[in-house]
Amino acid sequence: MNILFEKIFPTAKVTIEVGPLVRIELISDTVFVMDDARGMSAWILEALNGEPFKVLSLPQAGSSISRDVRDFLASEDRISRVLADAIVANSFHHKLLSDFYLKFNKPKIPTAIFDNEVEARAWLASL
Repeated sequence: MNILFEKIFPTAKVTIEVGPLVRIELISDTVFVMDDARGMSAWILEALNGEPFKVLSLPQAGSSISRDVRDFLASEDRISRVLADAIVANSFHHKLLSDFYLKFNKPKIPTAIFDNEVEARAWLASL
């Protein structure tokens, strides 16, 4: 893993790796809201000069994402810059939320749920 950039936001630690791959680790016991998403998106776009990227999301215990962020993540706006989303859901709560997101938000980019980071990275690399 070759790290290009890294930044800690109020609700997430974001690492940009060669690829580019954006690894988002949601901080335990926080709720990821639109202000977080806007700030993070602006930083990523600037760091990558608008280059499209893949996302690896790792929610930690007690973390969650607000409804407006889920709507944003599944929106048409992301297609031009995000190539795929891999979500590592290793708790019942996160698996339930991830399944709900796939079924009801119907993301417009390839999106899959995994039990661990190794499987998620392999899937993203295969795309």
